[in-house]
Amino acid sequence: MAPLTDENHESNTAEFYIASKVLFWAKQKGIEFKSLRGDALQRAKSQAHADILVDLYKNLDTIDTKASGGLAFSGLILTALTIAATSPLLQEYKLFLYILMIMTVAASVLFATVLWVHWSNATELKALELHAACVSYYKTRRGRTLRFQIGMAIQIMAIIITAIGMIDRIGVVEYFRDGGGRTATNDAYARPQHIEERSR
Repeated sequence: MAPLTDENHESNTAEFYIASKVLFWAKQKGIEFKSLRGDALQRAKSQAHADILVDLYKNLDTIDTKASGGLAFSGLILTALTIAATSPLLQEYKLFLYILMIMTVAASVLFATVLWVHWSNATELKALELHAACVSYYKTRRGRTLRFQIGMAIQIMAIIITAIGMIDRIGVVEYFRDGGGRTATNDAYARPQHIEERSR
């Protein structure tokens, strides 16, 4: 018995998924494969695989659209972080901003790998059967979905960390904790004393 590797496990998972989808397709169409023979059975299975292939292609298109949006959003965040990192008012948060920039770049790279384009050539298409094509599309969908989910998780973490940093910067936590009194953060924005005396 051959040892179970990650590649074998992925192939077995893909095979099981496609087989389950074929049975589900037959149930939707009200077809009993057991009652079919010969060419009728082959035609039914071919149609099932063709419909599954179309569904998988739609799934890939949806993932590509979402990844494209995630990549664009990451670009906006990266631009904002770059501007913030050069601001003299936020120099004390420079390391914090650099960490957020690294997280955003990592998410962007993952989104970019989802959008990587690969076109099958004529030789590959000629040698590929419908079942094998379904398995290949399923593996592609699974890999792209995983990378997209990881990218989104990193992006959400970056947004949460940014929100916490903004709250800390404006002193909201200290403000409510001290009952609305003056805090060190609020004092940083207080007007100089000589300006206050001059304005009286």
